Amino acid sequence: MANSPHEPPLPPPGKRMKDKRLRTLTVVTAGPSGPAREAAGTPGDALDLGAVARDGAPAQMGPPRHAVTADEVIRTDHDTSSFTGQMQVLSVAQYALLARFGQFVLSHPAYDAVTQRLVQAVREGLGAERCRLLLRAAHGTEPTLAAGYGWEGAVAPDGSPEPCVEVQIAGSDGIYGTLSVWMGTRGQANASTAVFLQNLATTVSAYMDRKSAEDRLAYMAQFDALTGLPNRSLYLDRLAHAIDAATREHLPVAVLFVDVDRFKQVNDTLGHGVGDELLVQIAQRLKSTVRSGDTIGRLSGDEFALVLSPLAQPDHAGIVGQKIIDALATPFTIQGHTVYVSGSVGISLFPGDGSDPETLLKNADLAMYRAKQSGRNGYQFYMPELQQRALARLELEHQLREALDRDQYVLEYQPRIDLRSGRIAGLEALLRWRNGDGELIAPREFISVLEDTGLIIPVGERVVSMVCGQLLEWQHAGLEPPPVSVNISARQFRQEKLDVALTRPIDASGLDPRLFEFELNESMLMHDAEGAIATLRRIKSQGIRLVLDDFGTGYSSLHYLKRFPLDSLKIDREFIRDMLDDANNARIVAAIIGLARTLDLRVVAEGVENAQQLAFLRRHGCDEAQGFGLARPLPPEEITRLLGEGKRWSFLGAPPPRRRPV
Repeated sequence: MANSPHEPPLPPPGKRMKDKRLRTLTVVTAGPSGPAREAAGTPGDALDLGAVARDGAPAQMGPPRHAVTADEVIRTDHDTSSFTGQMQVLSVAQYALLARFGQFVLSHPAYDAVTQRLVQAVREGLGAERCRLLLRAAHGTEPTLAAGYGWEGAVAPDGSPEPCVEVQIAGSDGIYGTLSVWMGTRGQANASTAVFLQNLATTVSAYMDRKSAEDRLAYMAQFDALTGLPNRSLYLDRLAHAIDAATREHLPVAVLFVDVDRFKQVNDTLGHGVGDELLVQIAQRLKSTVRSGDTIGRLSGDEFALVLSPLAQPDHAGIVGQKIIDALATPFTIQGHTVYVSGSVGISLFPGDGSDPETLLKNADLAMYRAKQSGRNGYQFYMPELQQRALARLELEHQLREALDRDQYVLEYQPRIDLRSGRIAGLEALLRWRNGDGELIAPREFISVLEDTGLIIPVGERVVSMVCGQLLEWQHAGLEPPPVSVNISARQFRQEKLDVALTRPIDASGLDPRLFEFELNESMLMHDAEGAIATLRRIKSQGIRLVLDDFGTGYSSLHYLKRFPLDSLKIDREFIRDMLDDANNARIVAAIIGLARTLDLRVVAEGVENAQQLAFLRRHGCDEAQGFGLARPLPPEEITRLLGEGKRWSFLGAPPPRRRPV
């Protein structure tokens, strides 16, 4: 510490200072620790001692401190402009000091909340004890030079050393700080002093623990524990304040609702640890797209919301929406994985789209859902007609739930025809909904809602039970029904113990499992190929046949395709429809048939409409065909009639099918 022109010069190292008024009080070195040397100080009411080196002897010290007298501290309480030079160090280190007789003299905004709380705790626990106390707030666990009963490190007004006792304030969250006491008369520092100080430290510790717990509860009530962002409650509160300010200033406010596309797949596939880290990184990227005064909140799961206020122009919200989409489109690197997601953003504006926080957030949510329907990875502004669509969807969800309770779901069956014999080789069970008005609703009107709501899981199990009942009915009528295939959705396939849920009604019926086929598409299998292989093997072990539906439209790897325990491939109708007019489609169909033959799989062509298509398929060795050109989906009683008649389809004018190699 450099000497000012008004300070006495530093004494030579190792020389005792004759003038007791210049007795050493505190030393400072350039580094955070290391040898310390004497520095001149003022005798009397010195308060802080980082380390003491009497007579020039070197001493180890903690973080750098400066000598401060009580007069200087008291002046600081009234004149904050003196927080320069020596006093600035106190501000940086964030210490609170006690003057003689336990009188607190520092209450400066530079001191942090922890230090202020310590001061309050000591004030409450001190009582009438008459001594000089020093309180230091800990911002680490470094040892101090002054530790334990009997350390002498202060100087009384007459120049003699004062006894000192120092104890740490230890709480459940670590070391809160240090209490030191200097007694006014030499020799007073005894065991009772240490007991008093320890009791005081215990009181302070309990106070700090309680306040820390209260802080945590208050934090949890307002902030998301994972990302540190405001939760829904605090977000809505800040949005309300933004609306109030915008009303006064006649400016718009934008609410952006952000949903992370594909988050559930990442979470399910790579685990919750990766999912949590992904959410943290997403929060950081969202912060980079807005101003420091804007609000970002995490509402739940992978849903975030933003408040842009003040907003100069409404179209600026669209610019931010695009920035969010671009930010989320950049791959994330998490625990060695490269993770790809995207964002769907809905935007509502105050005052046009709502005058209160809940309405604005709801309308932004509706706009976000519209963005998802439009292909995801984009943003949409709220439009009034979205509200009508949302209400209609809610009503549809309600009706579909009631349909399950009221047995309004029915099945039709579409025959698959063997291209050699012309007989029915199998049936595909197709779900229909007969609503309260008796209308038969096609699946394209409601399947997506069943998927989104999760109703597809109980409805899917009901379908298997209905197929079991129909097969038993045919058998009891003396008929020999062919295998029946049931479509398995992606949502169903992701459920735990899928094989148990789907085979339970089959086991209960006593039917031969070989009468059942489950149809799955490529995308759901390739989402988690290894997991899919394990699930398929469990199902196959029950005797149930497995069919890969819509082959050619997904992204199957041949490496995995040969490992899936499949029985059949179904060529997607898109290839069949144009194969007579598009040479590429024709070659693709022929190649799929050849691939299936190589893998020893049966091939079914979907969407067959005419004799020319049948001729092509038979010529290239396709095994079965299905489509309106052969038979439409039929109610159970019509299938009963066909089975009873032993119906055979004739392929007049079509060449015989190519024989499959043995």
